[in-house]
Amino acid sequence: MKLLPIALLLCWHFAARAAGPEYYSSCAWVVEGCLSNDVPANKRIFLATTPGSAPPRVAAIIRYRRSLSIRDLVDLTRFRGTNAGVTVLRSERPTIPVYDELVKPGERPTFKLKPLDMIWVGDPLLPR
Repeated sequence: MKLLPIALLLCWHFAARAAGPEYYSSCAWVVEGCLSNDVPANKRIFLATTPGSAPPRVAAIIRYRRSLSIRDLVDLTRFRGTNAGVTVLRSERPTIPVYDELVKPGERPTFKLKPLDMIWVGDPLLPR
């Protein structure tokens, strides 16, 4: 009987881990919505708003530049001037975010973006 709570806890843990965003499918979803984009493949940043975050939905491919910041990307969405949950995924660790933080209005995180990063921006009250 003592094993049942442990088994349920393990099931919940693995289900929660499986529900997170994944790099390759996320990028493919953004590319599917941006077929006419002409940004070179090695200079792309993929940006999307999380499902359920409220319209308008954003799926965009942005040209990478060194000065590009998380704040710049948040400001391209409806979360400009509000709290936003930001998750950054990279191909080296496709299911483990390299950045997963609440970004407050006016805050400029020092996290350095790289070409081919996948950035999800969403309502901080929704599960990520």
